[in-house]
Amino acid sequence: MSFRKQLQSLGMLSALLGTSLLVYPQSSQAIPEFLVSIDFPQSAPSGGGTLSRTYGGGSRTGATSCLEEGDNVEPLTALIPEDTLVKTADSEPTLYVYVPKTVSSEEISATVVILTPGQPRQLPEEVYVGKTSLPDTLNEGGGIVRYKLEGADLKAGETYTWSFSIHCDPDKYDLDRYVRGVFQRVEDLEPLPANLDNMSATSLVAKANEYAADAIWNETVNLAAKLRSLDTGEWAGLLKSVNLPQFESIPFVSCQNSEYCVPEPEDLEF
Repeated sequence: MSFRKQLQSLGMLSALLGTSLLVYPQSSQAIPEFLVSIDFPQSAPSGGGTLSRTYGGGSRTGATSCLEEGDNVEPLTALIPEDTLVKTADSEPTLYVYVPKTVSSEEISATVVILTPGQPRQLPEEVYVGKTSLPDTLNEGGGIVRYKLEGADLKAGETYTWSFSIHCDPDKYDLDRYVRGVFQRVEDLEPLPANLDNMSATSLVAKANEYAADAIWNETVNLAAKLRSLDTGEWAGLLKSVNLPQFESIPFVSCQNSEYCVPEPEDLEF
């Protein structure tokens, strides 16, 4: 009997007996094939309106964007569920954004804005505004940029709207490209440990599935990204589960020799 069939037989026997006969290897260098599958719960599309994970417009004046665009080019896209809801246990979540190839020799800036939901007779308030420049390497091709929102300080139990905007020309707002969604900071849930390197691959997979079962996107995608260097199947499976399979082979883009881009938060007066 082959090793794979032995494992399958053991798994069936374990299920019948109600005990665990399998001991998963704790190697940080490989993920057993029978463990692979981070599957995020299905959600309904946001239905358009002001919230969308994908930029679908164009310049009303016909002016050229600083991003490559066209029928066969994937547009600016936030890697989030279809309903645009990003649940997080972390007060400083991370946004994963696919940015197309840049076609400008000028420095291109990006802004992340987080707002409180508007109350009756009250306008939404800005609680975070972070600005940064797009990585120069995007001139060579599109990539996934990870934005760590240090200083966001989202409150447990609160819901916020957010936007990520790219500014091609500060004097021409119709050239801006943007995506928008929702953050929801969940209560009574610990965020990920600061150093995931101390966790084995099997532990990372198990933890990711725990977060995915509760539809906690921020922690799930961070764990899948960590696993990507060990096994691309986890990353690909997660993106497929939220209908974004076209981005599974797109590389991550670094910012100034760091894995993450950290927007510089502005001082807000209240």
